[in-house]
Amino acid sequence: MGRPVNEDASSHASIVDPCSFTRFAEQVGPSALRVAYRWTRDRQQAEDVVQEALFRTWRSRERIVENPRAWFFKILWRVFLHHQKQRSSRRETLSEHDPFVGGTDGPYDQVEARLDVEGWLATLPELDRHLLAMRYGEDFTIQEIADITGMRVGTVKSRIHRALKQLQRSLSARDGTADGS
Repeated sequence: MGRPVNEDASSHASIVDPCSFTRFAEQVGPSALRVAYRWTRDRQQAEDVVQEALFRTWRSRERIVENPRAWFFKILWRVFLHHQKQRSSRRETLSEHDPFVGGTDGPYDQVEARLDVEGWLATLPELDRHLLAMRYGEDFTIQEIADITGMRVGTVKSRIHRALKQLQRSLSARDGTADGS
């Protein structure tokens, strides 16, 4: 379900001038960095992806037709895919067992639990991990994810459902329950 036309028009107008765009960038920046980090698993690459997406958004800000936030995240997604293609031959991934992936501020059991979750997520196809990060990490709606990725709503729903089922089976296997149902 779309937003009212006047809201889209005011949203569009709100990022055309430099000061408004700066406010927009400050609003979406932290969320964009979290999403990009989940996708790239590398802070420097995530910052590069966000910076390039913000630059592309600024450069084409006159063309915004709909929700600027969703439009920006679609650009972010495309920039990420472009970076992945460029880096595919020399991509470096963080170790699943690196305690610094999630920070060391919490107790050891929180770090261990995070490593377990990251290990389970690592068993999923890369696209499914990205979809889960957008849906549950950043609270995007299914429609927003579909718009960002260019996938059909039904495809987004089924991939997220299958990914959650796979994670549920992994948890059940760990806990020793029968079938994960």
